[in-house]
Formats: sequence, C-alpha cells, structure tokens
Amino acid sequence: MIQVAVFDKLTGTRLAVKSFNPEHVDEARLGPVRVAIPSPSAEELGAAQSVDAHFGRSIELRGHTIEPRLIRGGESLRAVLYWASVAPEPHNYTVFVHLLDSAGNVRAQVDSPPQNGTRPTNTWQPNEIIKDPYRLALPKDLAPGEYRVEVGLYDPVSSKRVPVEGDDHVNLPERITVR
Repeated sequence: MIQVAVFDKLTGTRLAVKSFNPEHVDEARLGPVRVAIPSPSAEELGAAQSVDAHFGRSIELRGHTIEPRLIRGGESLRAVLYWASVAPEPHNYTVFVHLLDSAGNVRAQVDSPPQNGTRPTNTWQPNEIIKDPYRLALPKDLAPGEYRVEVGLYDPVSSKRVPVEGDDHVNLPERITVR
C-alpha cells in the first residue's frame, strides 16, 4: 500500500485531501501496488541445477545453485533457489535452507521469507519465476566431512511445513565438502 500526503512548502503543514466520501483526510491511499521484478534470464536458469519439486498445489522449486562445494568452517555457502508459482498462493511462507551432517543434524541454517521478505509467496503470480538467494554462515568449528543441503517452506505462524512429494523438504543432490 502506498500512502501519499501533500505538504505546504512554506509552512510544512499537511494539506487536506478531498476524498470521495464527505470527510476531509490528510492522506490518500493508493494501492495495492505490485512492482514487477524481472525474472532470471534464460542463461541463468539454464546454468542452475534442475529440480522438479512441487510444494503444495501452488509452488514449485525449479532449480538451484550452490557455491562453493568445497568450503572451510567459518566461510559462507551461497544458495540461489528458483521458485515458480503455478497458482495463486494465499499464504506467506518462510523458506528454510539447512546444511546437514551425515547423521542428519542441522549444522547451519537460514530461515527467511523469499528474497529477504521483499517477495512474499502470496504476491507471486502464476507462471512467475522468483530468484531467491541465501547465504549460510558455517560455524568456524564445523568438522571436516561431507554435508548435504535440504530446502523447504513452512508457515511462520504454525511452523507447519508445506508438503512436497510425500515429505516436508527437498534434499538437493550436491554434497558439500568441508575441509
């Protein structure tokens, strides 16, 4: 929602705005307003690792990139997720990206609404592709070994995860090696 107010340049006084109802107000509301954000390029999508995961009935994870795959404790892992909206979604979900050890324990994680809160899932339009970057800071004392990454969506109010093909997350195929 955008709110607009008009001020007198000399006095700084907020001026009244005449609305369609008989009341005078000191602001006008415009909206809702949707800002179109460009989709990732075909080259960028082509370079991403393909994924075909269906979250609920309205969201798909189409692809991702993870860098670097060889890393040290204390460094940051960069993950970019490419989501697709296949139908309107009424809920605002939060994304989780977890780094798991061989026993399945979470060793690093980031939880955030898509695009750090600037692209809530309930604003996605059908057939839109959303580029969604994340940075996972690895603990300095992270033991050397192989790790995997899992991704999912959940309702931040109930903490209930969105189902995806018989599970509540997707395991990405890459293995991350901590040296």
